[in-house]
Amino acid sequence: MSFKAYLLFDGEQYELTACHVTVHRKANVKGQPASKPLWIIFVVMDSMDDTKITEWMVNPHLQKDGEIEIYKTDEDAKLKVISFQKAYCVNMIDNFYTDVSFMKCSLQIVGEQISIGEATLIV
Repeated sequence: MSFKAYLLFDGEQYELTACHVTVHRKANVKGQPASKPLWIIFVVMDSMDDTKITEWMVNPHLQKDGEIEIYKTDEDAKLKVISFQKAYCVNMIDNFYTDVSFMKCSLQIVGEQISIGEATLIV
């Protein structure tokens, strides 16, 4: 089974080549939760001539609402929607290599709220 995913915000759609969503919290010595849960989304996409993402990264006050839609390629059916609200782009890496014909852009997104299906976390 293969998948495709898109990052959507500000009316734009960016095709992703990778996506990782992490929700984590610290545990005490007994293995019990010892902090509030936090979330972070890591995405990778082909680099493009688009300044919206760069503006989001360099402006420390700019928050975005958006979502990631994941599809099953064979059925073209939506598998999962991950939505985020009041999110910051806290890390951006543009990678290019002289011996390959593509560039990649990696982002880390954190914020106040994330929803995965019916589950919602408000930080």
